[in-house]
Amino acid sequence: MGPEQDESQSEEDQRGAGPSGRPAWHVGGLAEEVRRLCRQLSSRQWRQALQVPWSGRKTFEIVLLWLAAYWTFSHALLPAGVEWFGLDADVNLAAALSSRRQALVHVVLDLGNLALTHFILRQSLREYKPRKNLAWFRPRWVGSRQWLWLPLACGVLPLVERTVIWSQEIFPSGPEQLGVTLIEQSVTSGDPVAALLYFSMVVFCAPFWEELMFRGFLLPSLAKLIPLPGAILLSSAFFALIHFSVQRFLPLLLLGVIFGLVFVGSRNLAAPIVLHALYNTWIFWRVVSRALGTGL
Repeated sequence: MGPEQDESQSEEDQRGAGPSGRPAWHVGGLAEEVRRLCRQLSSRQWRQALQVPWSGRKTFEIVLLWLAAYWTFSHALLPAGVEWFGLDADVNLAAALSSRRQALVHVVLDLGNLALTHFILRQSLREYKPRKNLAWFRPRWVGSRQWLWLPLACGVLPLVERTVIWSQEIFPSGPEQLGVTLIEQSVTSGDPVAALLYFSMVVFCAPFWEELMFRGFLLPSLAKLIPLPGAILLSSAFFALIHFSVQRFLPLLLLGVIFGLVFVGSRNLAAPIVLHALYNTWIFWRVVSRALGTGL
């Protein structure tokens, strides 16, 4: 997709009209978007739609650098900082910290990952000027066409919950479901500040850096090397793996595929970011409801 095509598409999005001039929010417009995505997945149009100027070697170097930074910050620098504040690093974090401090540590962790991801991608790709030259790398918050994918994707999200149940049956001794135990503890402890910190982490912070890395950078980079369906699946597998949980792998893999399809269909990074935030909000609400015994 060239610059002229992207500019015309952006203007069309802002007017809220589809290719035929009708409002983009009608059912026919949504069906046309689905047909367009299916054609794109089964053809070679992905080479034009998600073309990146850097090589596969550059992608590999950035992924290795990001993994090293992610691991160092999460498993070395942050624990060292906790110990520097007078807490025993050998003691389980949940036992050593209060509910509010646990939440604060997790917020710092996600903010650090956000800063690291943005810094690494910006410094590594600055010669290519991706925000200026690559429209898909720049989130667009105005327009309606790209948001057609949200209601469609939300209708598929219950399948992720079904996958969670299957995964728990396959791996019954795995870690807690979607890492929600600490959130439940913060709610039952009666600390609204801790609950608010967790909410800000899972809704406002995590979706940005995860979508920037896995859909904004990795998916288009892989699509240059392999067919688009394979790029969506491989980037989703990587997204699931960095959560380091066997029990959560299958649900996160499916979730990553949904986010990837929304990104490719909308060609807009803002769409999977918003969908990711909405899904995390839904999970957070369910956890809070369960912790309070409302059963909602």
